[in-house]
Amino acid sequence: MTYADTDDVQGRLPGRTISTTSKPSIADVTEWVDAFEHDLNTDITHAGFALPIAGTGPLALLKDLVTSRVAVLSWLIQLSLL
Repeated sequence: MTYADTDDVQGRLPGRTISTTSKPSIADVTEWVDAFEHDLNTDITHAGFALPIAGTGPLALLKDLVTSRVAVLSWLIQLSLL
């Protein structure tokens, strides 16, 4: 299940663009979203919950977690801090 995408991350980076040639690129951001979602799903199942997650509240929280983490990582890379 996908909780967030590159458009969600882009929405958290006003004034900055994620493209095929940017640093980080769309491919980088997509990879990070996929990896973090995989980690979250692993943690969710280890905690004893079934996937897919249902309900607008839990899904909104997971979207926010993924989007925030990847946006911060993207911002730090754009500023050459990582």
